[in-house]
Amino acid sequence: MGLHGGPGSPGCDTETGNVDVSSPLGGPATCAACATPADCSLDGTDPQCNDPVCNVGTCGVQSRPDGTTCDDGNACTGPDACQAGACVGPCVVGGSCTLSGGDPSSCILDGGTCGCAALASTTSTSTSSTTTSTTLPSGTDAVPIAFAGRNVVVGVGQLATLDGGGSFDPDGDALTFAWTVVKRPAGGTAALLSASTATPSLRPDVAGLYRIELIVTDGVLQGDPSPVDVTAMGVPPAISLTISDPVAGVTISADRVTVRGTIAGPANVGVSVNGVTAVVSGHASLQPTCRSRQGRTS
Repeated sequence: MGLHGGPGSPGCDTETGNVDVSSPLGGPATCAACATPADCSLDGTDPQCNDPVCNVGTCGVQSRPDGTTCDDGNACTGPDACQAGACVGPCVVGGSCTLSGGDPSSCILDGGTCGCAALASTTSTSTSSTTTSTTLPSGTDAVPIAFAGRNVVVGVGQLATLDGGGSFDPDGDALTFAWTVVKRPAGGTAALLSASTATPSLRPDVAGLYRIELIVTDGVLQGDPSPVDVTAMGVPPAISLTISDPVAGVTISADRVTVRGTIAGPANVGVSVNGVTAVVSGHASLQPTCRSRQGRTS
């Protein structure tokens, strides 16, 4: 038994996977958004540190374990590793690097930005000698760094707790937290609880993806937003099976036996019996043929 497959499956709209256009019941049936992770996208997250997932027909994004090796593309950071679904690395201040023009330089951390910067040189000349000194530019205050934590997967109605405790300020300044829901599934109205703390929570009211961003400030400067995803899984429909033939206690002597019964469940739920998918309309008849061991009691 199971839900209809994802986009491209028989009876499902190949674009959205939302409508069973071949429902024999005269009304649209809900199709799953996905059947396998291949039906899902990373929705803009870093493919080095995240994987698409499909759970009970709902797409989501799962962060790879913290510490997974990656490359953030910045020659002045390293070693790079995944943290909360993002590829990051410490700034190697003073390390050697090459400017875009090919000139050698050194890595600096200026205003919270790590990169390869041109050297600022001053030259003084006297009658007896010429002296050249080199200094690196520096900022008066570093931009704080937000880390919204790992992606969370919960069921609809369950509480998802986020953790921005990994955020920091290079200068050691105290941080102020501000969380915002920037994306909800259609029909979702769930709001954040304790959105100005390091550990807010969200209770999803509709299945799907909720994207949340964290911004931290140090009282002067505001850092870039850090995203985190809460994926809410729909509750599988309750389906019951009642066997009417053979009755309980009967000794089965044949090699094969036809089992008759009734499946009860919500209307338009896809049910697979012996590999054949049927659509439940309040109830459906069940008459599969099963192989048995002779002499066994049903």
